[in-house]
Amino acid sequence: MDRLTSEGESINESMTSHHHMLATIFKEWKRLRKRNGKKSLQALDKLAEQLLLHIEIEEKIIFPIYEITFTGSAAVTPILKQQHTRIKEYLNTIRKRMPTGLGESFGLDTEFARLLDVHNATEEYAVYPWIDELVGSEENEMVFSILDSFCWNQLNRNSGRFQEE
Repeated sequence: MDRLTSEGESINESMTSHHHMLATIFKEWKRLRKRNGKKSLQALDKLAEQLLLHIEIEEKIIFPIYEITFTGSAAVTPILKQQHTRIKEYLNTIRKRMPTGLGESFGLDTEFARLLDVHNATEEYAVYPWIDELVGSEENEMVFSILDSFCWNQLNRNSGRFQEE
């Protein structure tokens, strides 16, 4: 894939599609983690890499566009950024517990899944559609160009591996 987006796709469609891809990786990790082996850690690393990239895209590109129009009490981005922090904390905690088999203990993976579901729904219904409304087709293509360039630069910089923060 040489682009994050498909021709003619809206920002909402593109980012929602990325949420679906992340959900697929999450399900694969959950399936593999019961074996708690190398493949499980690789799936978690892939999930973390893609989630961290997604978060960075939102905080550096998507949210600033949204915040041009919505500020103060109307803005949901402060809450979403707090959730991003929690997502990163879950990733780190799960990664640390995986070798000991405690990654699923105390419902940690269920809480993580719930957080992701609520977070994604908020973005898909309160943020992305508004961005599509705010930007025209010419600006939309410019945003996609920035997203694609940013994504490839980040993936190349990170060499595809999740590093604990």
